[in-house]
Amino acid sequence: MRVKSTKKGGKPQREYQFSIMVGGNVVGVMQWASFGELRDRMLQFQTATNKYPTRGFLGMTNYTTNEANVRQRATGVARFVQGVLNNPAQDGQIIGTSNLHSALHLVLEEQHGHSRDQCIAVLTGIARGRLAAANHARAAAAERERAIRAEQQADCQLAQTFNQIVRGGPALAPGQISTIAFDHPQRFKLRNRMWGFGDATITGPGGLPWFRMVRTNASFFDMGEIFKNCHFVITTMAGEPLLAMQEQFSWMNYVYDLYRFDPSRPGVQIPVCRVIRRWSWSITDQYVVQLSGPMAHHPPVGCQGRWPNQFTLGGAGGAYATVDKKMFAWNDTYHVQVAAGQDVLLFLGISCAIDRIHHEVEDARERRNND
Repeated sequence: MRVKSTKKGGKPQREYQFSIMVGGNVVGVMQWASFGELRDRMLQFQTATNKYPTRGFLGMTNYTTNEANVRQRATGVARFVQGVLNNPAQDGQIIGTSNLHSALHLVLEEQHGHSRDQCIAVLTGIARGRLAAANHARAAAAERERAIRAEQQADCQLAQTFNQIVRGGPALAPGQISTIAFDHPQRFKLRNRMWGFGDATITGPGGLPWFRMVRTNASFFDMGEIFKNCHFVITTMAGEPLLAMQEQFSWMNYVYDLYRFDPSRPGVQIPVCRVIRRWSWSITDQYVVQLSGPMAHHPPVGCQGRWPNQFTLGGAGGAYATVDKKMFAWNDTYHVQVAAGQDVLLFLGISCAIDRIHHEVEDARERRNND
């Protein structure tokens, strides 16, 4: 920093000179310039996160003879220029542009072992390196996306062909089932109240359609019975049945029985689970999951949380499935994430049953309040 009298009336002003360093080595030096001159040249590179230092309150701060203020301003300018040189925008290519090279106002003569042209060559080389790194990162990300998409499609296809795979494999003992489980979590998207009025699609990872929820008994036009003793079936997208859900609703009693279909024995339904709502004085509904038949060997499943906001189906082994919906979200969707190694049909069925019970209970409360 130096004092130079170039202002009108011979008023002194400070000038600044900055060294540009790469890897601890000086590669170029900027010419002496005042705060205002630097601002005029460098302001074009200002961003929302990297702003050129202000002039101070109403321009009244002493940045000429107050050494602390002078050092503070010099540090601010240096930080701004450094931010421009390291700006990741456009894959870091700003450092290689002629606009920036002109704005830096590099010294022409050789200094510190580097001339202006040599400094520009270094900056241009860094820009090329950043572009190559960005292209490599993009290619790697695209490859990861392709691999993820391929895995999502393969998982979805497995769910569609599950019955055929079981029928073509070793025969299962009567009353036994094969589960649709994966070695990685699966996240499904459901819609509130989607089970009340008929068919609906359950989408899986990548937005792929995995299952359909099909209503099999009451007609849409039977409005008096539309919410009573409904029977639903989760099927493949082609309509092959996988899991049946039978509700038993009566005054203050809400129960869902879940059955798996035996692919080798058409029409045979195997009981696997019962979902019961327990009456409680608390605001949060209490649910009990009773596993049966071939699922009786599964560790007990407990229910914790408030449906559908941060609701967990889990046990001593941790969370088997989690349900989440933003507390004050305007949309009517929520997600069910089934943990690795868990049967997606079982926990989707349990989640759908609780969703159905929850909304029937809410509707009953509303009817009572309106009476």
